[in-house]
Amino acid sequence: NEFRHVYRNGRRFESEWAVVLASPNGLDHGRIGIVISRKLGNAVRRNRMKRQIREWFRNGGKDRAYDWVVIPRPALSTLEGRAEIDAAFGRLLAPLLNKP
Repeated sequence: NEFRHVYRNGRRFESEWAVVLASPNGLDHGRIGIVISRKLGNAVRRNRMKRQIREWFRNGGKDRAYDWVVIPRPALSTLEGRAEIDAAFGRLLAPLLNKP
């Protein structure tokens, strides 16, 4: 139900490497859900992408009271290092995160 709520009511942000849906959750912390297809590679590759997304969330997204659904695309695996991933998420979500 919570995933469906975010899909229906959340704001959608798209880039070449991910789709992110965000919906305010009324809590004092953020929550994240990652939807990743087997088309993106074997289990090792998919788990690496999930670890990278969770690391971004721990460093910035969890402080926002939003429910996040992240759908990675194949280009995510081309990003190297935490700084590059943080910068990519920052550019993608700038309209939402820079609001007062």
